[in-house]
Amino acid sequence: MLNERRRSQRRRLAFLRSGVLEVDGRSHIVSVTDIAPDGAFLTTRVPVTSGKQLVLKMILPSDSHPVSLPCQVVWRNEAGGRGSRSGVAVRFEDLDEPVLRRVEEFAAATARTGSSPRQTDQFEYRVMDVSGVDVAELNDVGGDGWQLASALPSGRGLRLVLCRRL
Repeated sequence: MLNERRRSQRRRLAFLRSGVLEVDGRSHIVSVTDIAPDGAFLTTRVPVTSGKQLVLKMILPSDSHPVSLPCQVVWRNEAGGRGSRSGVAVRFEDLDEPVLRRVEEFAAATARTGSSPRQTDQFEYRVMDVSGVDVAELNDVGGDGWQLASALPSGRGLRLVLCRRL
């Protein structure tokens, strides 16, 4: 574990926000649990080690444009005891000034004002439109804790509804 102290207060998000974490050329869906201008906690079961260089991609609601956030793993929390989530704390690195401002605005706008729901009551849902079912891809998604909740016909093939408990 790197000896790292937060430079700013992180804000727990009032709603679930997904992101894509790029690790060794692969993309993994993660939940951004809390965020600050200097870093975030990402709920994931992706095996990464402290010091690893990554990129977090997400869409900030202020302008609905994707943003890439280069980051480094500060520490990892394996699934554990009461109330703890499996995931990684990351420190953002070399953010451009406009991106930094967008992250600051997002963190400030999404601060929780009340008590948070119990961990067992929190779910994240994802909808994917696919032309066909790729078993290997579904297994990869399942490795990140996602479960197939429903498969519905859509104009281009199938609409998959995935969920996972946070």
